[in-house]
Amino acid sequence: MPQDKTPLDFFRLFFNHVLLEMLIQQTDSYANLQKENKPDENKMAWVRPTIQEMNAFFGLCFEMGIDRKPSTRMYWSTDSFLQSPLHAKTMSRDRFTQIMRYLHFSDSTQQPLPGDPNYDPLYKVKPLLTHFNTAFQQEYTPNRNITVDETMIPFKGRVQFKQYMPQKPHKWGVKAWVLADSQNSYIQYVDIYPGKNATPTHLGSSVVKRCLEQSDLVGKGYHLYTDNFFTSPELFSALYENFGTYACGTVRCNRRGLPKDIMCKKPTGINERGDMRFRQKGPLVASVWRDNKNVYTRQPSTTIVSHKLKGVSIVPRQ
Repeated sequence: MPQDKTPLDFFRLFFNHVLLEMLIQQTDSYANLQKENKPDENKMAWVRPTIQEMNAFFGLCFEMGIDRKPSTRMYWSTDSFLQSPLHAKTMSRDRFTQIMRYLHFSDSTQQPLPGDPNYDPLYKVKPLLTHFNTAFQQEYTPNRNITVDETMIPFKGRVQFKQYMPQKPHKWGVKAWVLADSQNSYIQYVDIYPGKNATPTHLGSSVVKRCLEQSDLVGKGYHLYTDNFFTSPELFSALYENFGTYACGTVRCNRRGLPKDIMCKKPTGINERGDMRFRQKGPLVASVWRDNKNVYTRQPSTTIVSHKLKGVSIVPRQ
């Protein structure tokens, strides 16, 4: 890696001119539409933002995430106790507020309404999500070991697909499925969970298949690791036979297709730490290993991977 590269150079690989031009186009269109439809509420003169101005706008937004104040107006305060000189030097308060008011990522005039077969609760941010997923894949090729898991984007505002997950560090937010490189945590693909009315493509094993397909990693011999939410013999068989992907993961004992003699709460012969049993069917191997408590794994044979939770793994025959 060239030594003269800075974090800003890498940031611009993703937050580039293509994205900014799209944001400017949609923001300008929405501003003109609002001024036309609601002139009394939008009296301030509007000027289409430039690339430089949008960079400045987002720079101020990022700075606000570091230096937090109770209200946006305080960043332009002249009070010596509250003032943030950078903001006033960069952009006027009214111009910042105006861009924030009209900021858009998609064409709101084309948005399908609830009840429409094409309705998508993520419509307003879909172009943004598509841009980043494309950039993630263009700029990096992941190592052999990858993983699919869920993550929570902290958020307490008003959005219909906001989730509450009490076991997460951030209990309120937007849930996302993520495919990432196990070695360095680089995100290769993000799929936002649209809420309880989600289609099957956003649930269970379909999430794993979708992430692999959208990341263009099918048929390339990757090794996928999952937790017990996703792991099942059915999924791992499909990945091995149809996706050219090896898989390993912890598993819930009540999944269909598991050998019941070892995949149970008290498997025979598993009493002391280090005790292990396994069963093989075709390319799949299920194993249970005793750590502080039983560990269940599943894999396509010959590698057996142990975990400190109940699980299943599937590893390919070498």
